[in-house]
Amino acid sequence: MYKKIILTVVVIGLFIIAACGSETTYVPDAYSGDGYYDEIEGLDYEGAGEQETEHPETEQPVAQRPSTPVRGVWEDGVFTSEYLGLRFVLPDGWDVADDNELAELMGMGMDFMTAAGAEISQDVWQLAEIVIIYDFLAASAFGGANVQIMYERLTFPHTRISTERYIELTLSALAASGITAFNDIEGTTMIGGYEWHSIRTVMNMFGMDIHGRQFINVKDGFARIILFTHHANSETVDELLAMFIGLDDPIPGPVEIIMEHEPALVGTWVWDWSPSYVYVFYADGRGTRGFEWMDTEVFEWHTQGNNHLFITLGFTGERWEFEITNDMLTLNSRQVPGMTYSYFRHNPNTQIEFEHEPELLGEWIWDGDDTYVYTFNADGTGTRGFSAWGVDDFVWHTVGENRLVISMEFLMDFSVELWYFEIEGDMFTIVNSEAPEVTFSYIRRNAE
Repeated sequence: MYKKIILTVVVIGLFIIAACGSETTYVPDAYSGDGYYDEIEGLDYEGAGEQETEHPETEQPVAQRPSTPVRGVWEDGVFTSEYLGLRFVLPDGWDVADDNELAELMGMGMDFMTAAGAEISQDVWQLAEIVIIYDFLAASAFGGANVQIMYERLTFPHTRISTERYIELTLSALAASGITAFNDIEGTTMIGGYEWHSIRTVMNMFGMDIHGRQFINVKDGFARIILFTHHANSETVDELLAMFIGLDDPIPGPVEIIMEHEPALVGTWVWDWSPSYVYVFYADGRGTRGFEWMDTEVFEWHTQGNNHLFITLGFTGERWEFEITNDMLTLNSRQVPGMTYSYFRHNPNTQIEFEHEPELLGEWIWDGDDTYVYTFNADGTGTRGFSAWGVDDFVWHTVGENRLVISMEFLMDFSVELWYFEIEGDMFTIVNSEAPEVTFSYIRRNAE
């Protein structure tokens, strides 16, 4: 569970919130007892003394709500927050972080989470010396969207900041952190018992645009925040909002998702880049994948519809679109745009043959430093490196006319490099398949 929640939620959501919190919060130790509060570095607090913007005409009346946040509770896949007047229904295929993971995120121990289990008093906030407490984190198991609820302490008693001012500070902090933010959403959104203002963000990670929608409601010196992060292939904002219901709304029953195992996928598939990398799909939904010289990964798989493939490896999930044409399997990632792999069907009773392009055999000297030499041997072994520093051993093979695969052991692990190669006369050029700007040229030694 930990890996899944941390990787899909923290990298994005925590980064966004951390950028905001640094400029909207007071230092706990600054209270002097006379109503004066030192401002945290970088805070231009023009909104001091303002009251929160309330919407009594639209907010659902809730009797005797506490002035400090109260954490919600999970029961049978439903999160209930009496404090916010809402419920969140966990969709099928989603996971939720437990208190150990939340404590890890905040750098706190479980003793703090126990103390904050009910109403989070001012004493708890000040003792912990933190400004943000997570109520819950939930994320799609297959790398889709995620949802977070958290509370940020803005002030101590007698001082207030308005929702509008908090949004201004948040936008400024996001801009300073290099995150593109927009305050172009008109009106408010009713979620649970309150109206929420919202802003949106966009940041690019690994070539993919990650969108954020931050719903904000400031009350009693706390910013209550509901944060969505999503991308082009995940749930939309409207679909995420539909996961929230009011306290008086009926709780929907579970939605049954039919998990199938497409018969055409069953079998052994060999990567078109390297016949030493093999996928095996078993009819019972199990599978393995990996290079022959490494420990293979064991996974579970199922399909939905005509072309959706879901792979689960322990605590992580992958979503792919698949297509099978003339015994060729193509996988396109629904999580990382542009990530595509192809495999051909293989008879496991037939030995896989490796190619070793004869023109590559021999020694090649780097045109940038004649002490760096590549050596390709006919048996598929080789060496490379600076003569003064020692050389590294590797195993190599070629695929087709211009693909070179180099595998080597490094620090008790294996690495695999994929290159496009070209030989013109006595000049050998390689271009990294994943980073075309990485290119090197070598001269055949006997051509010097």
